[in-house]
Amino acid sequence: MMTEEELRDRLHADSVGIMPKKDLIRTLAHQHARRHKRAKVGLIGGSLGATALVVTLLVGLFTGGDPLRIESASPSKDEIVTRVREADQAATTMIMHFVTYQGQSADGTTPPRTESWALRSENRARISSPDRSDKIVRPGYMEEIDHRSRMVKVDDQYRLGDDVVAHVSGSGIGDPKSWLSEGVREVRTDGGDIHLVANRMGVEFELWVDARTYLSKRVVFGDYRMTIDWLPATEENRRLLDHTIPAGFGWTKHVRDTGSPLTPPTT
Repeated sequence: MMTEEELRDRLHADSVGIMPKKDLIRTLAHQHARRHKRAKVGLIGGSLGATALVVTLLVGLFTGGDPLRIESASPSKDEIVTRVREADQAATTMIMHFVTYQGQSADGTTPPRTESWALRSENRARISSPDRSDKIVRPGYMEEIDHRSRMVKVDDQYRLGDDVVAHVSGSGIGDPKSWLSEGVREVRTDGGDIHLVANRMGVEFELWVDARTYLSKRVVFGDYRMTIDWLPATEENRRLLDHTIPAGFGWTKHVRDTGSPLTPPTT
């Protein structure tokens, strides 16, 4: 891996005795990026990024100005955690799609596989378990289809907090932004991903994130496993946040402490 100092030395050797005229700096930069293509991989990124960085360094050589800082090719644990948090925050306007699995329950049965979608910026989400239930939530509203009883429960005073993921994750482990809130014990690479070991509420868990985007891909809390991918919030993908009530299903009336019956929506 080429260091910043080595890059400066090579640029200096390439530019000795040359005075910049017109597009000479950019030409030198482009030629240097091509000549040292292997060295720039992993240090800078694509060819445009390489050319832009070398231009800045060349200008520094000619003018004595401060060059652009090169980020470490091997970020520290704290840098990785910061990037994971920033990536997750940037993805709140995307649809978090996740499938969850859980080991055997206390009665020896295996809980069903569940699939969920969450648009965190709008506090809207859905959780579906084939042939069992399908629930959607949004601020002030919940609607759950129970396929086994052929009934639909609706609550138009549903208490939904800021963590919509907890309502549709199947275990209530919460939003990814809370996963690293108590610090990270270990960070290592694993098959092209970044593997983090951390604790939440006294429970150790493992998280894998994409090494390119720093977005969560998989998390394991004991017997609970979640695989994650991220979808743009297009009109088509937003339909995944809703469900269709099968014909012939009845409605349940949920009554809160006030004693006021809820009115099912018209279909």
